[in-house]
Amino acid sequence: ACTKNNIRTNQNQASDVETDVDYHTYTVDGKEYSYNSHLMNFLITGVDTRDGEGGQSDFVLLLSFDRQNRQYRLLQLDRSAYIEIRMFDFEHNFLGWEKSYLALSYAYGTNTKQSTLYTKDAVSRLLHQIPITYYMTLSLDHLSLIQDVTGPIEVEVKDDQLAAANPEWTKGSI
Repeated sequence: ACTKNNIRTNQNQASDVETDVDYHTYTVDGKEYSYNSHLMNFLITGVDTRDGEGGQSDFVLLLSFDRQNRQYRLLQLDRSAYIEIRMFDFEHNFLGWEKSYLALSYAYGTNTKQSTLYTKDAVSRLLHQIPITYYMTLSLDHLSLIQDVTGPIEVEVKDDQLAAANPEWTKGSI
């Protein structure tokens, strides 16, 4: 399900978007840019578990929709991007923002919503506090629902790396 962003300011909570951050203007290499306020940003995260609880994000996709021009753009972020994410100790005490892999930002949450918010905040922070209005997480359980909408999904095996897991998954098979 797609959920409207819940902004919180508590340091130990997800979405501690800083209220004094101005995402309307950006300075890059000494040049100032204005944020397009017609954009609506959606974060789609895919995780490697059946129920969405725990695990890591296998893919992170930002869909940016320009309401004025009725156009969209997709930005797929590499799960192994080395960025600032929230860090916690074993008792889930917030330790601050430290560099680690984007995929791990999801792993620190205690439930699907919190995990998704941690990933959303890491992506927003990476992109100069860009507002992410909606977010959703897809788990392995959602694949059959997607296939119900799209129809059968064909995947071509590009090499023999998966043959040990299933002899039918050899190079060239579909």
